Amino acid sequence: MAVPQALARLQPELAGWSIVHQAGQTGAAPTARLYRELGVAAHVVAFLENVPHVMAHCDLAISRAGGTTLAE
Repeated sequence: MAVPQALARLQPELAGWSIVHQAGQTGAAPTARLYRELGVAAHVVAFLENVPHVMAHCDLAISRAGGTTLAE
């Protein structure tokens, strides 16, 4: 879970940012718990219904590389 820890370390610089983390069906609950333990406000979901919409409205997307990500 490198992303939550990295965001926790960057918290002062992320003031005013909204964090949305798609974690998959089995990863959503543990990821949300980890963000809470780290004191990071994040909206954790299993899946995003409209990835293109979310990506169009974000300033930064951290994602894994792959054809599906590029297609969305």
